[in-house]
Amino acid sequence: TMVDALTPAVHTFKKSIEVDDLDPIEALAKAVDAAERGVAFTVPIRARKGRASYLGWRSVGHQDPGATSTLIILEELLAVAAERLDVDVPETDAGSPTIPDDDPDDVDPEDD
Repeated sequence: TMVDALTPAVHTFKKSIEVDDLDPIEALAKAVDAAERGVAFTVPIRARKGRASYLGWRSVGHQDPGATSTLIILEELLAVAAERLDVDVPETDAGSPTIPDDDPDDVDPEDD
């Protein structure tokens, strides 16, 4: 759900600030890119949390709506911050962001 987009975004943002010493707008742009990858990660897996979990296996092949809405919020946050600071949104590639520890092949029978 929301965590699928937030986790890689937060890890990437923190690393971008603390390790890569990027300015906040560049770090936020990288975080948005990582959130996009987090949303893409939800497509091949079965939703086990949130409202999408009611669909069970029918959720496979669809991006999670909670992760998608979180991505939209992060994109708008970046756009407003860039507009207020009067800077261009930098083109980024977050590389390999930290994706939630969820293996699509690792299905726990207890969750059914």
